[in-house]
Amino acid sequence: MKFKNKIIRLKELREELQVSKSTLWRWRLDPNFPKPILLGSRSVGFFVKDVDAWLLTRKKMAEKGQVQ
Repeated sequence: MKFKNKIIRLKELREELQVSKSTLWRWRLDPNFPKPILLGSRSVGFFVKDVDAWLLTRKKMAEKGQVQ
C-alpha cells in the first residue's frame, strides 16, 4: 500500500529543510504555515504535501521580493 498523505515528524522536517529548531518555530507563527497533526500526547507531524505547497508559495513570493 502506498500512502498519498505522508506525514513527516518535526525532527525529520528540520533535517530535510536543513533549518534550526528556532527557524521552524518562527515559521510556525506564519498563519499560512501548515498546521501540525497531533500524533500522540507529545508528538506532532506535518503532511508532506502541505509543507511542499507552503514552500512553493514562499519561493514564488521570494521571486517577487515579498519574503524577508
